[in-house]
Amino acid sequence: MNIRHALGLALGIVLLLLPAGAGAEDSAFEFDGAEYFLRSDEGGILEYLTYGDKFEKWSTLISTRESTATDDPHAFAAKLLENAKASGPDVRGLLMENKEEGIYIVDFLLSSADGEEPAYAEWNVWRVAQKGDGVEAVQYARRFYDFDAEDGQTISEEREKIIGDLASFEVPEGGAPAGGAAESAESSPSEGGGEMQTYTRVNDAGDPLFTMQVPADWKLEPDMNGAHIVSADKLFTTSVVVVDTGDAEDAVKSIMEQNAERYAECVWNGGGEPMEKTDPATRVTMQSNDGLAQDKGVSYKVGVALFTKEGAEKSFILSTWMPEKAAEANMNEVFGMLSSIKLH
Repeated sequence: MNIRHALGLALGIVLLLLPAGAGAEDSAFEFDGAEYFLRSDEGGILEYLTYGDKFEKWSTLISTRESTATDDPHAFAAKLLENAKASGPDVRGLLMENKEEGIYIVDFLLSSADGEEPAYAEWNVWRVAQKGDGVEAVQYARRFYDFDAEDGQTISEEREKIIGDLASFEVPEGGAPAGGAAESAESSPSEGGGEMQTYTRVNDAGDPLFTMQVPADWKLEPDMNGAHIVSADKLFTTSVVVVDTGDAEDAVKSIMEQNAERYAECVWNGGGEPMEKTDPATRVTMQSNDGLAQDKGVSYKVGVALFTKEGAEKSFILSTWMPEKAAEANMNEVFGMLSSIKLH
C-alpha cells in the first residue's frame, strides 16, 4: 500500500448512516417538535437528522462542534458569516449578539451550487459561545427543494422562534446512536508483541466480514454502522462504515462532497484520479481518495478509502481526518492499522 495514501486517508464530517427501523433506536433529543438522531460524529462534529432522512437529501439538520482554534466567539461567528457570503453573490446574513448570555447568533440563506442535484436553498442559524479555551458552535439548518416565495414566507414566520429555541438549546452528550450492531472489539497481542485491539464486523450468522487491528491505547467505539476510532493523542480520527456493495460508489462520492463542504478549500487526489489497486490473491480492491484541505489557517489531510471484495454483498469505507502537522506523529500506527485490514 502506497504510504502517501496511507497518510492521506482522512475525513472532516460526514457520513452516510443507515437508520434502524422504527422503534429500534432512541432519539438523541427533540427540537422544534421533531426528534433528532445522531447520524455522524466525524472529527468531533456531531450531526443529527430527523428519522428517515439521509445525507443525500435531508430536510433539517442540527450539528454541534467545539474548536480550540480561537477562544473568541465573535471572531468565529463573523468568519461563519464571511464564508457564507463568499459562497455566492446573493448571500445575505446577520450577526447578532446576546450580551446577557454571552452568545452570538448567525443567520443566513445559502443556495446549492450551479448544476447540483437536487437543487436547494439552505437556511442556516448558528449559535456560537465561548467554552473553556475555545468555542462551541451549534448549527440549525433547513433545506428547501425547489425554493419558492412560500418557503421564504415560512422562514420569515419561523425565524424568531428558531433563533430563540437555539439560543437556549442544551447540547446533548456525545455518543453513537442506539440500535443493534453486528460487530465487536477485543484486545490481543500483535505479531510484534504489543497490545492491540481487533475490530470485527460480522454478518447475521456471526461470520466475520471485516477485521482490523488498532493500537490498544486508541479509542475504539463500535456502532450500528461500523466503528469510530480516535488515536491516543486525539489528532487522528477514522471511521469504518458498512455499505451495500451496489451503493458503495455513490456513498464514497457523497462522503467526499460532504467533506469538501466542511472546509474553505479541499483538493482531492491532487486534481487527478483516485488510486485503485486489486490484490489478485484476496480479490480485494482498494480505491483510495486522498486530499488536502485548508480552513482557518490550518491544513488537514482528508481521505476516503473503499474496500470491496469480488462477489461480496457488503463493502467497507474507511474515512479519516487529521491536521497535516499531526501526520508524522501517527505514521507508523496508521500504516500498521491499514495493513492489518482483512475482508473475509
